[in-house]
Amino acid sequence: MAAKSPCFAYPGLQVFRDYQIAQTAPDRVVLRVVAGRDREPFADCAKQGAANLERLLAPGVRVDLETPRRLPAGAGGKRKIFSREPAPPRA
Repeated sequence: MAAKSPCFAYPGLQVFRDYQIAQTAPDRVVLRVVAGRDREPFADCAKQGAANLERLLAPGVRVDLETPRRLPAGAGGKRKIFSREPAPPRA
C-alpha cells in the first residue's frame, strides 16, 4: 500500500497498526492511520504516506491525513479498507 511504503525503511517495527482510505468527495480522500507500538517514526511516515497517495491519485485530488486512536467498525463488526462516505458538514 502506497501509504505504508515510507515505513518500509523501519523493518521489524510496527509503525502503523491499521489504516483506511475514504473518498469523501470527487476531489477529496481521507487517509486514516492508526499508530502501532513503535511511535517514533509514525508522524513522518504517515505524512509521507499521505503525500505518496496524493501523487498516485488523479491531479487535483487532495489527501487529508487523520490519525485516530482506532478505526470504527462497520456493519457486522467489519471495517472496509476503502470506502466512500459523505463529506462532513462545513462549519
